[in-house]
Amino acid sequence: MADPAPIDCPRCGWRALNPITLVCSCSAEFTVPGLAYWRALPAHQALRGLRQ
Repeated sequence: MADPAPIDCPRCGWRALNPITLVCSCSAEFTVPGLAYWRALPAHQALRGLRQ
C-alpha cells in the first residue's frame, strides 16, 4: 500500500506534512488535537502567515 499524499503544514505552509505520522519536512510535529488547533487559527495568527 502506498503512503497517502502529504497535506498542508500549518507551520510552514508547504504540502509536506505526512498525514499518518503528522511530521513535516520543516521538522514540525503535531498531535491530532494540536493540528486541529492550528487549523482553527485565523491566517494572521498562524506561523504560515509569516512565510515570505
